[in-house]
Amino acid sequence: MICACTIAVVQLTISIFAGAIAGYIVSIVYLVVSVYWVSPFLMGNYLMIIRNNRLCAGGMDAAAGIISCIIVMVVSIVSGSVYFNRKNIL
Repeated sequence: MICACTIAVVQLTISIFAGAIAGYIVSIVYLVVSVYWVSPFLMGNYLMIIRNNRLCAGGMDAAAGIISCIIVMVVSIVSGSVYFNRKNIL
């Protein structure tokens, strides 16, 4: 659940920086890449139960996934809010 929220927050941050379509495309490509490659840097791997280390040898550790998702979410929120506060909306 936290990984899905992290991906959504990152998509929102990319949408603030580059536009809504770019954020959507980046998140879709990121999730598709997560399907084909097993890496601790791809948060989409933590969304799949078959990639859990309790079910599959060499799988992903859930604790490491939660920690990395929290770190990415905090960085994304801070960078997005700093950029949004400096942006001239009016």
